[in-house]
Amino acid sequence: MDGCGRPAFTKPILASGFPINIIGMIIIAVSWGFFEGFSYAVISNCINKRFPSKNFWLDWGAIICGIFCILMHGAVGLAPSALMDALCTFILIYGMLVVYDYTGNAWGCVFIYFVYWNAIA
Repeated sequence: MDGCGRPAFTKPILASGFPINIIGMIIIAVSWGFFEGFSYAVISNCINKRFPSKNFWLDWGAIICGIFCILMHGAVGLAPSALMDALCTFILIYGMLVVYDYTGNAWGCVFIYFVYWNAIA
């Protein structure tokens, strides 16, 4: 992993020639989006089954996954940009998982990671 949470092979793929860099980035985006999006949905679902909440907005699985994502992607710091990054990451994960709990459709989690997360990384 580099400092931004990207795998170490992203830079060499981007530096390679035309067909290789496009194919490589598609493989990275699809695999990252699929596995990380579904992983958060499964983890949140397991936590919510273990610790159910009667309040719609108090979703323990989404809260724990949001905090875990902030810690895992290294968005911790006291600089204003780090605090804003941590807040945006938490809102993204929390919102993604609350929508998943409401709809029961985890493909939205994959779509968020495929489009948004890979775009900012």
